[in-house]
Formats: sequence, C-alpha cells, structure tokens
Amino acid sequence: MILHEILGTYTPATFLIFLNTDRDLSNWANLDAEMQKTLIHEYIHFLQDITTFYGLMNIVQYVDEIKAANWSILKNGIKEFERPVELLKDFEIVNEGRDLISLYLGETQYLDNLKILNGYDCKLCEYFDEKFEVTLSYCNINDELKSVHLGAFQILESMASLIENYIFSILPSVDYPYNVVDDLVKNCFPNTNNTRENLISLCYLALQSKEPGVHLIKILETMEAQQYDAKTWEDIFRFHDKQMINQINDDYLIMSTLAKKQLLDYFSQDSESDIKKWCNSVLEAGKTLWNERWVLALFNECRSTKIDAIIKLMDFTGLPLVTNNTGLHYCGNNLYDTGRNTSFLRSIHDVFLVLKREANVCSMYEFCSTSKFYLVDERCKTSPWMRANDNNLCPFAYWWHKWGLSEYKPKQK
Repeated sequence: MILHEILGTYTPATFLIFLNTDRDLSNWANLDAEMQKTLIHEYIHFLQDITTFYGLMNIVQYVDEIKAANWSILKNGIKEFERPVELLKDFEIVNEGRDLISLYLGETQYLDNLKILNGYDCKLCEYFDEKFEVTLSYCNINDELKSVHLGAFQILESMASLIENYIFSILPSVDYPYNVVDDLVKNCFPNTNNTRENLISLCYLALQSKEPGVHLIKILETMEAQQYDAKTWEDIFRFHDKQMINQINDDYLIMSTLAKKQLLDYFSQDSESDIKKWCNSVLEAGKTLWNERWVLALFNECRSTKIDAIIKLMDFTGLPLVTNNTGLHYCGNNLYDTGRNTSFLRSIHDVFLVLKREANVCSMYEFCSTSKFYLVDERCKTSPWMRANDNNLCPFAYWWHKWGLSEYKPKQK
C-alpha cells in the first residue's frame, strides 16, 4: 500500500536514495520499469531538497540539531550521556525550530482508510503564536470523520507522485498521501483546473514557503476570492508572480546561502575537499534550477521527451548517493563513483539517529563489508561509537572522533 516506502526512500538533508533492489545501480538500463519510476520519484524529493525554500530550511535545521547536540554533550562533560540529547538552554532556538518544522511538516503517518475529502479549515495554531495550521476533514471507509493536518509531507509526496505518473503516462494515484493536493483542488476549489501540470505547479510554489500547507491554501483561496480563471500552469505561475513572488524570492536566496554555509561547515579538513566540492556543486545546481523553474521543462512534451528532461536534470545535478539491498553505492558524478567520499555524508545521518536515540547501529555495515577501505565487526551492529579510537576509522567513527566524542558514549537500555 505504501508503495514508495516499500520500493524506495529518500532521506532529506543527507542526499541519500535507497532503492529496494539487488540490481546494479550504475546503469539506468539495468533497472526494471518499477525501479526506474521509483528512482525518479525519490530523485524528485532530492530536487525538492535543493530547489525549494522548505527543503533548504530543513537542511539548516538538521545541521543545527547536530551541532547543538554535539556541543551540549561536550559542555555537559558527562561521559555516558542520556538520549535523546537534552540541548543546553543556549540552544533553545534549535528546539523551537524543530517544533516549527514539525508543525510545517504536517501529518506524517500513512493513512490507508481515507475515502472522501469533505473540506478544510485554516486557523491559528493553538501552540504557536501567529502561526496557522490547515486541517483536512476526511471521511474514512467506515464513514467516520478523520482530521488530517496538511503540511509539507503531503505536498512533497503529491508532487513526486504526480511527476512520476506524468512522465510515465499513468493515471494519478488515488492513495493517500499522493492524492491529497488533487483531492483538495477537486473538492474544495473546483474553479481551478486540476490538470497534472497545474497540481505540480501548485506543489512547487507551495514548497517555496516555510509553511507549504498554509501557502498552498493561500494561493488557492486568493485565486478563488479574485475569481481568477486558472486553467493552465501558465495562469498559476502568472498569478503567483504578480501576487506573492517578491518576498518568496528574497527568502529563497537567503536560505540558499545559509544552507550552503551550514552544510559545508561539516568539512574543514583537506581530506574532505572532494565531498565539500560535491555538496557545493549540488547546492549551486539547485539554485540554478530554482531560478529556471525546472518543473516547467516537463510540461507540454511527449512521454519520451519528459523522460529525457528528467535525465537531463540528473545529468546536470548528478545523482545523490544511491544505495540498494547489497550495500553498493552509486553517485552520478565521476569523482564519487566509488561511494567512498559520499558515504561520509550518509554516516552523518547515522550519528544523528544515534544522538536522537532512534538507532544503536550503523546502517553502513553492508557497504563497509564490501569496501576495500574499511573493516567491520560486531560493534558496527551494537555500538559503532566504540570504533572512534580505532586506527582505521570507518565513516561513522570518523565523525564521532572529529566531533570530540571519542571518550563519550550514549546510555543503552
């Protein structure tokens, strides 16, 4: 039912795609049709990360949380620390940012018994001053009412699914969360034509705000109030440019600069220059694609040209790190085909999950076991931080050691 959670995933802020296959990932032709569609779906999430305000804001918050947890451990000086790491009062703004990101993200559970969208409500949030939240009212298969908080999650998934199905000439998904934007427009804003081009455009524009759910409703309500005839995607972009664009453009450019600084702060050693160069090129490519509004390249083309347009985008940005069930890694950039350098970015996420008490293992066991660079042992599966004093540092141990945590360990229950 949860198609893309089964076939593949994208991890935001880490540029990592996982495909649930044993096939060789170095050649597009080696993937079957289902995996090609899944790769495109997850690649769209990567583009959302680097070409939208929301994606860049999420990167900034992600790095802030790692920095704050790291410094809180060191300043507390407790060698065996509790998890999730309690941030010092100096980092209250990071906690506030995390709570706001959760608000902006919306409902993240996959719900499989929703039947009809009856309406929506946009009102001041109970827990945050001057913040709005959007609630969708659904009727489930048992004719019971179910309220769902609309946010970035449903918009990200709707957009990726719409583009995937658009490229392969498949009917739009009728499953939650992939159908949410379609249902919202169709049932609540019937004067807006719900073509796939229009729905993709609405998703893209909504994600250029820190509050995608609220911004989507604002676009639709404003068009409705002004009786604006939005028949085509050109109409939607034209309206948005006239009514809402200036502040959003300024915000994106500021956030793009901040996200780049945050991400590149990871890499301060000469040995990290390749991965630093790659991350910089990814974010610069994202800024270029944002400026060109990359979604427009997909419209008004035949199927083969739409696929060509996606492949052209992949060639321009390079693929993020892609991994499969065998632990093999592939990155669409000649400097990183071994996966050695980009694996260090993936290992940051493993450290992040350990600090949040969401994991005690390193997810890179299979990768390292097939690598000529690293050795594996049982600590990788139970306490990877114990490797931070080894002579040969694996990617996880590298960061744990670099961030001054070699003498520290998390409590395990």
